[in-house]
Amino acid sequence: MSIYASHPLVVAALRQRSGILERAATPEATACRVSLLILAITMMGAVDLWCSWTYMSTIGMFELNPLARWMIELGGPSLLVIFKFTTMLFAALGLFIARRHRHAEGCAWLGFGILLALMVQWTHYNATLPSLTHDILQLAAANPSEPPSEWIKFGM
Repeated sequence: MSIYASHPLVVAALRQRSGILERAATPEATACRVSLLILAITMMGAVDLWCSWTYMSTIGMFELNPLARWMIELGGPSLLVIFKFTTMLFAALGLFIARRHRHAEGCAWLGFGILLALMVQWTHYNATLPSLTHDILQLAAANPSEPPSEWIKFGM
């Protein structure tokens, strides 16, 4: 054992650190973190919907999510919005109900990570879109009556 481990300042610092970790592991602290993650997930989900809506209602875009494409094919833009908000509501509600449990925090962090990756993808898409404008116009003009199945543009 090191002579520093018995020093009163070291002992006090270790006690204080263990107290912080103990408080962070309480159900109340877990509930607070999960609630903040739910807020972040909901906000990122709304941004995703806004970005999708903006592109689909103007120039169009490739929708990589097959469920979103299917919702648009079944009921158009309004069904996409209903689908998105319904899934966000159920996910947020489920996480909120279980917010005091450690597993809920893991699920919330997973959802946060997935949506954060989606936000990075949107940032990349928005940054590279100006360089793709010519290609998008060619794609739209090639055969406007039959665009690729992944290409979504409201009003087509």
